[in-house]
Amino acid sequence: MNMKNNKKYAEEAVSTVLSYILSLSIALVLLMILMVTYQNITAGPSSTVMYEGLKIVGSDLSMRVDGMDRIIDSLRPYKMIGRLETEVEIPYSVGGKIYYVNFTQTELSMEPEDISLVFRVPMNLTTNLTSKTLSSAQQRVTIFYNNSSGRIEFE
Repeated sequence: MNMKNNKKYAEEAVSTVLSYILSLSIALVLLMILMVTYQNITAGPSSTVMYEGLKIVGSDLSMRVDGMDRIIDSLRPYKMIGRLETEVEIPYSVGGKIYYVNFTQTELSMEPEDISLVFRVPMNLTTNLTSKTLSSAQQRVTIFYNNSSGRIEFE
């Protein structure tokens, strides 16, 4: 009889340990699912805010370049173009991230640091543009027409 009682207690001890291990495992799996879900929920709004901020800054910059192109195009037949420039202040960061502005002849693109997100604005310019990449840390951008090269450039 003693042997039967020992076996019964041993089985109860094993089943108690197994129940704790299974409960802990289930709790950890549920916690991991909750953490992944929370991360996805919080990542969505921040990238939306970042995209909207880049859209505002990018639209302003592209309008400045397009406006300068239109002025140059309207004055070109009269050969009255001297130095034409505009200074733009851009925010140091958007959504807490420094970003880069890439100007090319056909588009303006903006990319934040450490995030795979790009905002693009197509541009259809009649004046040649010198391609340039600027950091938002610069904060002030001078866009000017260089009469000797016939190009829109950036400082």
